[in-house]
Amino acid sequence: MKTRQQWLTAMIGSLATLMPSALVAQESRSPQVPNQARERTLAAVTSEGDSLTEEQESIAADLQRRLPVGSEGRLMLDAILSGERMGPNDGWFAVAQPRTRFELAELLERYDSNDDRVIDADEFPGDAGDFSIVDRNGDRVVNEADLAWEATRGSNEFGQLLSRLDTERDGTITHEEFEQLWTELSGKNEQVSAEELRRVLFPAERVQRERRREPSRGTLLLGLARQEIGSWNPGPELNDEAIDFELATIDGERIRLSDHLGDKPVVLIFGNYTCGPFRGQAGNLHQIHERFKDRATFLMVYVREAHPEDGWKLPSNALNEVAVLQPTNFGERREVAEVCHRHFHAEIPMMVDSIDDEVGHAYSGGPARLYLLDRDGTIAFKSGRGPHYFFPSQLESALVWLLNSQEPARGAVGVEGLE
Repeated sequence: MKTRQQWLTAMIGSLATLMPSALVAQESRSPQVPNQARERTLAAVTSEGDSLTEEQESIAADLQRRLPVGSEGRLMLDAILSGERMGPNDGWFAVAQPRTRFELAELLERYDSNDDRVIDADEFPGDAGDFSIVDRNGDRVVNEADLAWEATRGSNEFGQLLSRLDTERDGTITHEEFEQLWTELSGKNEQVSAEELRRVLFPAERVQRERRREPSRGTLLLGLARQEIGSWNPGPELNDEAIDFELATIDGERIRLSDHLGDKPVVLIFGNYTCGPFRGQAGNLHQIHERFKDRATFLMVYVREAHPEDGWKLPSNALNEVAVLQPTNFGERREVAEVCHRHFHAEIPMMVDSIDDEVGHAYSGGPARLYLLDRDGTIAFKSGRGPHYFFPSQLESALVWLLNSQEPARGAVGVEGLE
């Protein structure tokens, strides 16, 4: 019979094996946001079914006029109207996928000195610590498997296990969280059956469907019209010059992007508190920052809420005590950003976008996105649109390759400014 300590040790060991492969973004639980001192009602533009109301039809027609055929925004509109449900290959997700300067073919051409189609530790230009990061599966070579990230909705077994254990929904698991699960499973007993464990950790598909509760077309249409599910703009492309901007942090400090270029690479992190996958990656982003804060500059930009109470309201947010109305002024947005920043437990400066979402739209930063800029201010990595393609570990891999391959900065740094 396993003791409690043996059970915890075995479970921790299992997770230690699974965690390096991929962290599935999960809907998250975090501290209660300050109550905003007013209520707003939303025009009746949502419906219980999938038929559109007259007002929704009017919104759709307006978007069809405004969004060019073939644009990312139009692809998403067409997907919503045809009944697609925002999967990783639906709408703009089909085209707005990760872009990196460090594809396998380019890396092999540069570093594979013996032409065996892999890069081993001797061929890698950096030290053993950096190599262990890009060798994601630990097989002592870098190959195609180390550069593959799979979009998922978090319904696989690892995602379910992580969601059940990570009660704080911050992407980290503490000893106390393991203890809490054991107590819930066993009560006063010293053992738990395999079937009891399965039922708790991996509930039936019916339960999973009820938890997901797909949004109606009307709800998605409204989210697109308000650019809450994402900006209509595609954002800058790989190898483009970064778009310069200046924003205030939650502490009131003014930060200009171009002031941080030239010395180190810059990591730009876009996100918002009501996006569960963004909150769920807090632990990963904190860990990456701790590892590389002396070698790269990290900046966060807080953008428009993806799932406000007066928009596409998620049941999982309610369960996790996350209830936020869409801010209507900078002060309200800064309040929510302060709560989000505390959730990350990281010393990364958090800038707050203007209420007209100038920077968020310029970078197509919502609901969550990552950029890596080289020291000259050009884009070396651009994540796909969140939540499906928001992978901090993919950013980290690109950062390691950039740090170990980039030539010294050219001198004068050129970035485009917002008009």
